[in-house]
Amino acid sequence: MTKKYQNLCVKFITGNTNESENHLIEKWRKQSVDNEKEFQELKQTWMNFLHYHTIGYPDKLKAWNDLEERINDLPVQQAVQKSFTGIMDYFNDVIIAIKWRMAVSVIVILGIITLAIVVINRHQSESRRILTSSTMNTERKIVDFEDGSQATLNNASIIEFPELFNDSIRVVKLSGEAFFVIEKDIRPFVVVTSNARTTVLGTQFNVWARNNETRVVVKNGSVELSTNSKPESSVKLSADQISKVIRDSEPLAVSSIDSKHILGWLDGKIVFDNTTLDEIVKTIEMHYDSAVVLNDKSLAELTLTGTFQDTKLIDVMEMICKALELRYTKMEKGYTISSAADQL
Repeated sequence: MTKKYQNLCVKFITGNTNESENHLIEKWRKQSVDNEKEFQELKQTWMNFLHYHTIGYPDKLKAWNDLEERINDLPVQQAVQKSFTGIMDYFNDVIIAIKWRMAVSVIVILGIITLAIVVINRHQSESRRILTSSTMNTERKIVDFEDGSQATLNNASIIEFPELFNDSIRVVKLSGEAFFVIEKDIRPFVVVTSNARTTVLGTQFNVWARNNETRVVVKNGSVELSTNSKPESSVKLSADQISKVIRDSEPLAVSSIDSKHILGWLDGKIVFDNTTLDEIVKTIEMHYDSAVVLNDKSLAELTLTGTFQDTKLIDVMEMICKALELRYTKMEKGYTISSAADQL
């Protein structure tokens, strides 16, 4: 057997030939009985050789002895050549197999890592996705959070919140007014406004945040109110208590109130509690979606206490002006309020 056909036979037996080489081997085997005999002997030797070994750690001594015993009737030079070629081809196959196994392992590991990164990024992306809910003048709306908590937005209010809260804290941002019912959780629930933050674990409370001022009223449970600039400067509020933060000042002293009265807006009421006329005008504009203008800016600091429910706007204007000794004038798109002395 020539070296050429010896190598081809080994490749054929180990399944490493192409179609052209397969055809060449078949043709050579059919040329003579001796060729077929040599092929079968080599095949049997190779099969017995593999029987004693694993892909990772071959028993080289036993393999060598086995090969010598199988081909001891061949000429020495041919036997040595045959043994050496077979073993070298085998070790080449071992190296290729190991490399393939390593490559497959690396691909599998990289696939798992990639999948994990995709899942984590998708989860983080969902957690980071911010939702916004808002109300127009005259409108109120209930907003549900993924943890089961809930916020009721009053007129002209905006709230921003993540679709999924993270594992350590629940944070929402508010501009306007909202009443919160918070599910108890080990994660704090924080309402951030333009100048303050309110922190709770589980309670019911109201946050009013307009014109760089934040007011917090607690219905039940307890909350902590602080400024954004100085979180360490905080006050704690319990049921039927109120506090406020004006601009960047520290929270004002806690005082007692009737939370049910103050939270009358949840039942469609307009509640004024020693409220300035400037704020009253803005509340009326939001509630009735109608313009109200103070002709005299000095009237802005007048205060009024009262409650209106299902009252027509013109009747509200009438009662406010009578209580404060003012007068109102109906305009094309709303009302103006001026001092009674202006009509003299």
